[in-house]
Amino acid sequence: AAKAAASEPAPLDTAVIASQRRVAKIFTSMDAKAAAKVLVQMNDNDIHVILGYVGAKQAAQILTELPPERVAKLSKLDLGTK
Repeated sequence: AAKAAASEPAPLDTAVIASQRRVAKIFTSMDAKAAAKVLVQMNDNDIHVILGYVGAKQAAQILTELPPERVAKLSKLDLGTK
C-alpha cells in the first residue's frame, strides 16, 4: 500500500494554488489579445494552469489570439497526448 501511495502525485501546496488563482484572476481582467501576448511568452504548462482557472469563455477568447500551432500543442496537453 505504501508503494502505491508513493506513485501518486503530491498534492499541490495551498500557497501555490492561491498564487495560480491570483495570476489567473489578473489574466481574466485583461483583454484577450493583451493576455495572449503575455501568455505566448510562457511555457505550455503555465498556460495550461492559467487557462484552467479563467473559465471556458475567457480561455476560448485568449486561445483565438494565440498562434494556431501553439493552441494545438496546448490542446494536446489537455488531451494528455503528445
